[in-house]
Amino acid sequence: LGPEGVLWEQRNLPRRPVSYPATATPLRPGVRYQWELEAPGQPVERTQFEILKDGDTTRIRNALGVVERGTRDSYPRATVTVMRAALLSEEGLFTDARRELEAAVAASRDEPTLRLLLGHVYDQIGLTAKAAEAFEQARGRP
Repeated sequence: LGPEGVLWEQRNLPRRPVSYPATATPLRPGVRYQWELEAPGQPVERTQFEILKDGDTTRIRNALGVVERGTRDSYPRATVTVMRAALLSEEGLFTDARRELEAAVAASRDEPTLRLLLGHVYDQIGLTAKAAEAFEQARGRP
């Protein structure tokens, strides 16, 4: 959904990532969109997103590069990931922060800070059950 209403609708989606089709109304930078997912017998799931403007994309990439270059030799990898995820979260890029944190958790299973931050990211994007699980794991509970 966009400001003008439904932009794209599809039924019987596969249980895997779906790309926005090239034939649908193009998405514009700086516009807030809403994604809705309906499944039989389940409440409607909703989330909002926005396409970044080119200037914002460049600025964020540059900031991530500064974090990476300025810290990779002097801080543990988990600390660098926390800094990158914090920067991404601050910019509202929760999906990118989630991906970085999930990869880092898989590589450093014993680092509770990564799980704690991942729990906060899950909470921000409405995945409350996953957030609770990450918080429990950060506390050392399976």
